[in-house]
This record gives sequence, structure tokens and C-alpha cells, in this order.
Amino acid sequence: MKKSKGVGALNKIIIKICILILIIISFVIIVKYFHLKEYLSIEGFNKYRDQIIMFQQANMEKFVLGYIIAYIVLIACCIPGTILFDLIAGFLFGYFLGTLLVVFSYSIGAVINFLLIKYIFKEVFAHKFNKFKNLVQSDNKSRVILNLIGLRLIPIIPFWVLNIVTALLNVSLKVFLFSTVIGIIPASIIYVIIGDGIRDVVNQNQQLTIHSIMNVKILLPLFFMSFLMFIPTIIKKIKS
Repeated sequence: MKKSKGVGALNKIIIKICILILIIISFVIIVKYFHLKEYLSIEGFNKYRDQIIMFQQANMEKFVLGYIIAYIVLIACCIPGTILFDLIAGFLFGYFLGTLLVVFSYSIGAVINFLLIKYIFKEVFAHKFNKFKNLVQSDNKSRVILNLIGLRLIPIIPFWVLNIVTALLNVSLKVFLFSTVIGIIPASIIYVIIGDGIRDVVNQNQQLTIHSIMNVKILLPLFFMSFLMFIPTIIKKIKS
């Protein structure tokens, strides 16, 4: 009886791993088929930027919807690339609308990812992220919320890892969503503003280069981002 249960559990894990692999393979095929790597580089951007801007202006509603769906899929499937999407939001939609789209899309994607891990893929990841659990778990609910917000504000671990760890710890959806929204706002604003600064460069009919983006509107938010990343070190120094 125990053996049949063990085999059944193993089969479930294998099926879930196969689904995960299928999702990854599908994403790779889409990237290759549509030659997306050409667009995701400075050279590709300079080559296609006018077409992108014209398409966006002519199909604003479709473009916004496509952006939201793409971002949600990115987060739900734990695919790296959120910084690029934040920059794109600032470039195409400006800092205000861009920030709203980023926070909304990331939050929805994170919730889907959270629910997938919690109810479908929990066995797959159960023992893979134990070393990160102590950063989040606490008997005090308020402390859990503060830990989650702090880990979003100061990215000690990747956000997708935090999504998985939170799901494994059975944190409530309400706590997860609240801490995610509050925690991602500062970094999202910074990256979106950088994207908006890149748009200023393009509006001056300049080719985008590493040198051309080194202006105050871009360097200032980068400084604040660097400051956020150094906060843990500063805290340790103060304690010692």
C-alpha cells in the first residue's frame, strides 16, 4: 500500500516537472521563432525603435494589453527579464503610466506564480529552497510582512525565489500580495524613470549607446538603486 502511494506521488512529481519543462521549451521556441534576441539588445533597439514606437502609437490599447500579458507570463513562469520590461515601460509609456503597468503586471504574475507553486508544484520545490526560508518565516504575522517587504526593497535574493519560498511557507495570499505591491514600488519607479530617460535620448534623435545614456536623469535613479543594495551592509556595520 505504501509502495503504491510512493509510486503515485513520484508520478505526480514527474508530470509536474514535464509541464514545467514544456513551458520553458515553449518560451525558448517563441524567442527563436520570432527572433526576439534581435530586439533585446542595444543594436536591435536602434534598428527597430522607430517601428516599435510607430506601432505603439497606432495600436496603443493592443500594445498595452500585449505588454501586460507578456510581463505576467514572464513572472508567472519565473523567467528572468523584469528589469528589461521595467525599462521598456518607462521608454514607451512614461514614468507615471509605466510604473502603474509594471506594478500591476508584476503583482498579477507573482500571484499566479504563488498559486501555481502552492497548489501544483509544491512537491517539486519543497526541499530546494530551505536555506532561504529563515529569511521570511516568523511566528509573528507582522514580522513576516516586514521581512517580505524588506526582501523586495533590498534584493538579497531574486524576486522569483522569494515568490517560491513564500508559497512553500504557506503565507496567506493577502499577505503575499500586500507585501509584493509595497515592496516592488521603489525599484519599479527607479527602473521606469531610467527607461523614461532613455526616451529623452531617443527624442533628441541620438543613437542609443552606453555613453549616451549616462545623463543625470538616468544616473540619479541608478545611484538610489545602488544605495538600496548597500543598505544591508550599512546595517551590519552599524550593528557591529
